[in-house]
Amino acid sequence: MDKTPDIFVSSKGGVVIGNTGADISLDHTDEGAERDVSPPQSSGLLPFNSRIKGISLMVLVSVFATVHGAIVKQLKYIAVGEVIFIAGIYAVCFCSVVVSFLGVPVLNFPHKGLVFLRLFIGTVAYMGKVWSLQNLPLGDATALFFTSPLFTGVIARIFIKEKLTVIHIGAMIVDCVV
Repeated sequence: MDKTPDIFVSSKGGVVIGNTGADISLDHTDEGAERDVSPPQSSGLLPFNSRIKGISLMVLVSVFATVHGAIVKQLKYIAVGEVIFIAGIYAVCFCSVVVSFLGVPVLNFPHKGLVFLRLFIGTVAYMGKVWSLQNLPLGDATALFFTSPLFTGVIARIFIKEKLTVIHIGAMIVDCVV
């Protein structure tokens, strides 16, 4: 059995060695204060680090989006508004179960105006997506959807001043070309 001590970083910025609770802190301003010495917990469904979890979920989303596109293409005889209404009902039901399971307050959140603006913009975008899936060839519609990282990168740079590195710009170009 390995006798190497466990080393954790506490929420206060110190280092905790083993399960003794001894906290070696670089900040001496709050000596004597109780510190959080618990090891980092895995939050979520997958026991991976957040980067792998994020990549895994994005791959899953891509698969679901492809299946969604194929189904919507087959529903060409149903009007765009009806497809969105039915999808909205299912989304509300699904999200209600998830939110109640997680115990998240439904109407108690900050920036309600921005949330409703996002809701409106998302609805318009979804209407455009459903319309294009029904009226364009599936390959063309899907290829057009994959231009969204280009717009996301540009808008993120303009509005939230996010850095765009050479790798990000190269990925956006490859995304649009491929």
